[in-house]
Amino acid sequence: MLYRNSKAKVRIEGELSDTFLIETGVLQGGILSPIPFNILLAFIIRKVIEEAGIDGVKFSYGNDFFHGNREKDENFYTLALLYADDLVVMCETALNLETFIRTFEKITQEFGLTMSVKKTCIMTLQQFQEDQNQKILKQNEMIFPDLELQFETK
Repeated sequence: MLYRNSKAKVRIEGELSDTFLIETGVLQGGILSPIPFNILLAFIIRKVIEEAGIDGVKFSYGNDFFHGNREKDENFYTLALLYADDLVVMCETALNLETFIRTFEKITQEFGLTMSVKKTCIMTLQQFQEDQNQKILKQNEMIFPDLELQFETK
């Protein structure tokens, strides 16, 4: 088995520690390492959706170059995007996000995983409404109309 008897040493202030067994997690740098994590996380996200009863953000497409003329747009919901061990969650409301986080934390703990609160941040967006008083951008200037960004700094 790939993970059976996996051992490691840690360098602390230039000195290597004694060897210890790795009992949880996935091996770093291995080409197959993301696969078991992604399988587990996909399972966890499905459980969160079932238990929390939230769908995420609705996306619509239709009548474009690839899909041609259709009588109505096609809709789909996206709750989570995954990249390596990072997770992006998209919710329509703050209440849905709170529900997701509480449910996600509970379910991940059942599988021996923990959410890194220190690395967690929230970005909120408000719906764009066109402003007739638009101004021309100067060089090296960017404007995001009606976009509210909130970051916690430490």
